[in-house]
Amino acid sequence: MAYDYDEKAKIGMARYYKNHKEERLKAAKRYYENNKEKVHKYTREYLAERKERSLLYAARKRARAKNLKIDLQEVDIIIPPFCPLS
Repeated sequence: MAYDYDEKAKIGMARYYKNHKEERLKAAKRYYENNKEKVHKYTREYLAERKERSLLYAARKRARAKNLKIDLQEVDIIIPPFCPLS
């Protein structure tokens, strides 16, 4: 069976990550500890730019916690530019 380059790379990366899990977790923790403000700023900006996605993930998490089925998609969430009630 012939693999193309992308499949070989994917398999190799998966193997590497599996074999070096502890090292990766320690490195990620070190980065976070050394760059807390940068990480928090990035997270705030990321979530602000993707409000619909954030709302969807939160709704899915609440539904999962209550064992409810949810079939919302990101396109179902519409945030108006201003409050329609005021």
